[in-house]
Amino acid sequence: MSGRAQAVIFLFSVSCVLFPVSFAQSPTALPAAPALPSSRAQAEGSEAEGFALESPPVLLTRAPTTVTLRALNAEGKLEEVFSGAVPVSGFYRRDPENPREHMPITEAVFERGKAVLEGVMVMHEAPAVAGRPLGARVFPGWVSILPPLVAIALAIAFRQVLIALVSGVFLGALLINGLDPLSAFL
Repeated sequence: MSGRAQAVIFLFSVSCVLFPVSFAQSPTALPAAPALPSSRAQAEGSEAEGFALESPPVLLTRAPTTVTLRALNAEGKLEEVFSGAVPVSGFYRRDPENPREHMPITEAVFERGKAVLEGVMVMHEAPAVAGRPLGARVFPGWVSILPPLVAIALAIAFRQVLIALVSGVFLGALLINGLDPLSAFL
């Protein structure tokens, strides 16, 4: 392997470790939580049959992200008349006075069927709205450094740069797509 290829791999690996990509960049809708007839959420005279979380399929613990919650009707469509506060759990914000502490978010305010929570994190529990889990996968934050570490290890072990880089990219895509190999491949 040439010195130039080794330098490129080294710089790529160092940049991936120093600046890990948060899995919270591209919003995709997760499947809605199943509607339970006895636990409908009510706010200002309207009802929501279920809720959906628009976020990446994988949430990293302690990684701030923006999350959009949608109130759904019985057909799974956005309930635009739904407005008001609904209890949530599993979301946290950094305390502005003490950045090492995290304050739990206890409610989300919906307007026209949507609630936007900016700068929120998940810890170890899965997020829920009105007591119903949203179905998001929660991985520890250290998982974000696995793809570059795998790429470095394979490059050193096999001295095949392209195979190592493709393997690292595939592992990253696999993690972003919630461990679904078909989606990661596409």
